[in-house]
Amino acid sequence: KQLRPYTEKIMVIDDLADRQFDCDILLNQNLGIHKRDYIGKVPNDCELLLGCNYALLRPEFAELRVQALEKRQNTTEINNILISMGGSDINNITYDILQKLDDKFNVIAVLGSSSPHNKMIKNYANGKNIKVLVNVNNMSELMLETDLAIGAGGSTSWERCCLGLPVLLYILSENQREIVENLEQFGAAKIVNNLRDNLQVVMADFDLWRAMSNKSKNI
Repeated sequence: KQLRPYTEKIMVIDDLADRQFDCDILLNQNLGIHKRDYIGKVPNDCELLLGCNYALLRPEFAELRVQALEKRQNTTEINNILISMGGSDINNITYDILQKLDDKFNVIAVLGSSSPHNKMIKNYANGKNIKVLVNVNNMSELMLETDLAIGAGGSTSWERCCLGLPVLLYILSENQREIVENLEQFGAAKIVNNLRDNLQVVMADFDLWRAMSNKSKNI
């Protein structure tokens, strides 16, 4: 610190609160994070920016928030499903999900260019009511038109919450577990243990879907 100009501040962006930090400002955007989680881990004068009020969202999500929330209020059934399992999806969970979805849904599967399974998924989607998109730059618009998301925990959780989008969540890594469990406990998401069963529960109880949307937007 002594080598830094006196006007310079160091900011850390963290998810885990599992180590020591030497910084002036620390941001952790996750639901359920508390100041007590950083006791003894940051300098006494460190400014803590904690919780979803500090979520790092691109402006496009804030711009569509009002429109999305109005759309949710007028939604009466689940027709459109968005699948987004992250950039690489090494375990090809997207493919497994697609095989378990009824043909009555309009499905969009968003893939990253680094996924090794893109060709397989595109071949499977051919001739079905499934649109496969790679490296999209309009995720906010896709979420706006979606009634239900199926995805992973992580930073995209706050994008879905901003637009009040209910989600069935997979835990793909241990550093997502706390985020996903907090979202479910808050009532904004459901953790997938059996996709067909979980989907059927939401389909059969639209009050549950609406509650998930309302909880999500409140986050």
